[in-house]
Amino acid sequence: SGALPESPVEEMKSLLPKIRHFPFHQRAVAVINLALFQRRQRKAVELLLDAHGHQILVNGQFNGDCHPGNVLSLSSGRLGLIDYGQCKILRDDDRI
Repeated sequence: SGALPESPVEEMKSLLPKIRHFPFHQRAVAVINLALFQRRQRKAVELLLDAHGHQILVNGQFNGDCHPGNVLSLSSGRLGLIDYGQCKILRDDDRI
């Protein structure tokens, strides 16, 4: 596990020019892996939005220092949110 890369999409895009030179079966595997990577990234973003939305709208407390370095991608597929040193608290009137 470790921090999410700053730009995983750019990292994967750099592989695309190389893929066209692969034999057909390797290209197919590479394209499938790229699709799976994109699906995992989309799910991770949705999970992060859900978690932060819940923190703000339901709890009224949230991490004020949210950036990729404060998100851990765990081997179990879960995400770990760290560094809550900049927590913010919203009054009910501010979030309803």
